[in-house]
Amino acid sequence: SNDASSRIKSLFDVYQKHVLGDRLKAQQLSTEFVRPFVFTSQNVAQAAKVGGFVFGMILPLLFIMMLITSAIYPAIDMTAGEKERSTLETLVVSPVSSIELITGKFLAVATLALGNASLNVASCALTFTGLPTPASMAMEFPWHALPLTLLLLVPLALFFSGLLLAVASFAANQKEAQVYCLPIYLVRLQAANQARAR
Repeated sequence: SNDASSRIKSLFDVYQKHVLGDRLKAQQLSTEFVRPFVFTSQNVAQAAKVGGFVFGMILPLLFIMMLITSAIYPAIDMTAGEKERSTLETLVVSPVSSIELITGKFLAVATLALGNASLNVASCALTFTGLPTPASMAMEFPWHALPLTLLLLVPLALFFSGLLLAVASFAANQKEAQVYCLPIYLVRLQAANQARAR
């Protein structure tokens, strides 16, 4: 229905311009009579600023998606996967406390997520450095911000690792855990789309 509405609207826009042109001709008026002002815009920002604006919209979403993707499978495997393989009982009877067991799993998932995200950040930096861009946009990765970027990934990795471990622990098998963890991924995408729309 949206597609049909847009097509009909475009047809009526053309027809409206035609009727308006005929009426202006009948009154011996030019098109400037109904359009006394014409506004044009020109981007005067520096190429580096335009590139930074594009980076600011793309990279945060990309890095968070990389973190979630790299943490979701280890989290599922260390919780629902062990239930499915019946190896969780062996860990429970081992001579370690429950808090040590949970902390070990949490740190393992966070380390894998952070390591994967760091490699992806380096890959993105190299990719955007060699990417051909128009003259109005300088897509140069801010190398001076790389240490701060990696530092900001640490709390995100800890947060998503803990959240995914907690959610996946309720599942009985890996397929069920994937269904449970999917809303985390989708909610983050929806939040990113709303932020970009603003």
